[in-house]
This record gives sequence, structure tokens and C-alpha cells, in this order.
Amino acid sequence: MKKVNELDFCNPGHGHVVSKVGLTPNKTTAAINLLGIKNDPDCSKSVRLGKSQFQRYSRKAVERIRALVEDIGPDEIWLRHKAASKPE
Repeated sequence: MKKVNELDFCNPGHGHVVSKVGLTPNKTTAAINLLGIKNDPDCSKSVRLGKSQFQRYSRKAVERIRALVEDIGPDEIWLRHKAASKPE
């Protein structure tokens, strides 16, 4: 069985995702958290290069974030992220 290079599947980093979805870096992070993208193996992978660890995202992650932006808008993404981050 041939092993697929993980960087071929999930190449874009956070900065690239920001440019693709048209949000600020903070709102992109908020969308990633709201959607649980880091926990979805079809959307995100943590890749080790040497001693460093990098989070990489697939096209599916970008598509999901774009859909969220269309559905609720950037301001609502931020408000929901802030509400979810508040200590109870």
C-alpha cells in the first residue's frame, strides 16, 4: 500500500486559508473553532516537519468556512466564538 504524503492532502496553512476565505486571521481561527475543523481528519492534519508541528487544512476546510461565512456572516462568527470562549 502506497503512503500518501500528508502535505499533498492538507497543504495550506492558516495564512493561506485566511486569504482564501476573506476573513481576518482571528475570524478565520474563530470559524475553524466553531466548525471543529481541527478535529475532522478530512479537513485538517497536524504535520511534523523536523522538530516543528504545523496545522494544515484541506480544500474541504476552506469550503466549510466559506459556507459558514455565507450562512451567518463574519460578525456572527466572531460573536459566537466569543460566547463559546467565555468561562461559565
